Amino acid sequence: MQKIAPPLAAAWIAITVLSPRLTIAQSGSKCTVFGTPQVSPALVKLESVATLSAYKKGIPIHVTLTVRAGQEGVYLPDFFGAFQQTCSHGFATEVLTLQGRAANPNLPGCAYTGGAPKIRYVKLKPEEIRTWKIDLPTKAIAPGQYCLYAEYLSPEELIGWSVNLPDDKALVAKGRITATPIAIEIR
Repeated sequence: MQKIAPPLAAAWIAITVLSPRLTIAQSGSKCTVFGTPQVSPALVKLESVATLSAYKKGIPIHVTLTVRAGQEGVYLPDFFGAFQQTCSHGFATEVLTLQGRAANPNLPGCAYTGGAPKIRYVKLKPEEIRTWKIDLPTKAIAPGQYCLYAEYLSPEELIGWSVNLPDDKALVAKGRITATPIAIEIR
């Protein structure tokens, strides 16, 4: 994995994490995402929790993401860390403007070169959870109203790179597992 320049990083993250069909809307204290394809919540759900709804500029946003398997279990890539570590799967969270753009221009991006990586999947049992925590920096974010967007990415393309999936792929998460966006304020 290699790092890419910060100006490109924000654009890359916006392209990778957010589909071109993604629309963010905020009404009062509620953010809504429209138009992004996602994995059925019956198969797997993602919950995003932030410690506060308003943050002083420079104070990090503490976020906990929890992925929970549905009633039949689910197969996910066996990695429950930052998407930027793999550039192909994992948790991604971002502070977005109301127009759906990255609010922080200084976030690192990623890219990988070479052949396709071999992806190992893990089967989460019914209702089994995996949790990841992150502190999002706010120093470079202007004061204003934002949406905290979070997802776990398990792209369908990874199935071809897998080394351990069963023949029946019905329980394999294919796509974005999105959490309900959270309205936040930076002061």
